[in-house]
Amino acid sequence: VAPGVMEITISVSLANETRATIRNAVTSAVQVAIGESLPGRYQQVMYVLQGCYVGCGWAAYAYINSWSSVYQGQFYKQSGVQVHELGRNFNL
Repeated sequence: VAPGVMEITISVSLANETRATIRNAVTSAVQVAIGESLPGRYQQVMYVLQGCYVGCGWAAYAYINSWSSVYQGQFYKQSGVQVHELGRNFNL
């Protein structure tokens, strides 16, 4: 794993849960692992899921004026997808 990257395991099924449930499970697991609440000292946080299992008509998503973005599969490697989602985080 590269610097600034961590792998975690969550206790919910990627195949049976909503995006929100999965994102919340990841957030909780990361907060336990780093010992602080997100975003904490981090300005932006990218979640990368190994793939998409439910409602797969998306590459990534982010919320306006927020600190997190979620990517599925290999879409995290595409700079255009990253910039698009960061733009949402920055309200652009």
